[in-house]
Amino acid sequence: MIIAVNTIGISLDKTDYKSLFIKEVFERIAQQNQFFFIFNKLNKDEFISSKKITLIPVKSALQNKLALKCWYDIKLPIALKKHKPDLLIQMNGICSTTISTPQLLMLTDNISTKKNIVKAKQIIVSSQFLKNQIVEKYQVDNNKINVIYGGASSNFKPLNFDEIMQTKEGYTDAREYFLFNDNTTSQSNVMNVLKAFSSFKKWQRSNMKLLIVKDSNDTEEKLKTYKFRDDVVLLNDVSENQLTRLTASAYCVLYPSFSDGFPLQILQAMQSSVPVIASNAGNMIEIGDEAILYVKPNSPEEIAEKMQLIYKDENLKSKLSKEGLQQALKFNWDKAAESFWDVIKNTN
Repeated sequence: MIIAVNTIGISLDKTDYKSLFIKEVFERIAQQNQFFFIFNKLNKDEFISSKKITLIPVKSALQNKLALKCWYDIKLPIALKKHKPDLLIQMNGICSTTISTPQLLMLTDNISTKKNIVKAKQIIVSSQFLKNQIVEKYQVDNNKINVIYGGASSNFKPLNFDEIMQTKEGYTDAREYFLFNDNTTSQSNVMNVLKAFSSFKKWQRSNMKLLIVKDSNDTEEKLKTYKFRDDVVLLNDVSENQLTRLTASAYCVLYPSFSDGFPLQILQAMQSSVPVIASNAGNMIEIGDEAILYVKPNSPEEIAEKMQLIYKDENLKSKLSKEGLQQALKFNWDKAAESFWDVIKNTN
């Protein structure tokens, strides 16, 4: 079987879930059949080493809807013409309307269109929660959508005491901290966490800090008038190596976010044996089960209450750390790759 994989617009040096999925899954299945990977930004050092993978760098400009349609319906078919693949895997949630080759669509959130959903022969989603949303929204055949849970990078793991202290000394003056790592574009997520942290500080009078990982100038502007701004550390452009240490050294990871994608931050924290406070959305509960604390994401009061609870109860903190570590073992890339390959074989 000859398989083409369209990864236009995805950079493998990122730490997001989709980039991680490509690297981890295809490294495991790339020994079985011939793959052609289509890129617009190609750094061979980032990619998987396999004789079965042929890299096809192409020029693309996707800055508007017209250019996007032109790429998928005209330029992409031309790029594939000489390779004649048996299957085209679309990693960006968009199908080509002019290709007769069966297409397998990868969705990590609910922002696709009915046209793409109908055109795809099979669809892969990152949670049962997302599958249910798509089935309800587009009235699509339930059997067409396959849930495949990914994992976190193996670099996320518990640290020893000296490593934790070194990290805290480097970022928070050796003080304990809550970590909020939000890769969404929503500013309401940040505001709810900041409000919750204010309530926590008023109640506890502790020297606890809040560390926010988010690429946003808006957040920096809001902190200028924030009462506890001296206890907030804002970080941008954090590498995976930094993020692994920051996660594993945190007192607790906060992720009370509005998102229907795969909650990678939750899994990263559990794999690092760090307790988690997260949204009570279905995709979060699927990953965390009973190993984390849940809150309404739009309730700063409830978030603050859970922060206070975990701060005052060391037994609870220890319990969640241990249970989270066990829960994380259920999600791994070997299972994901096996399930992905099964879907590929059945897409025709």
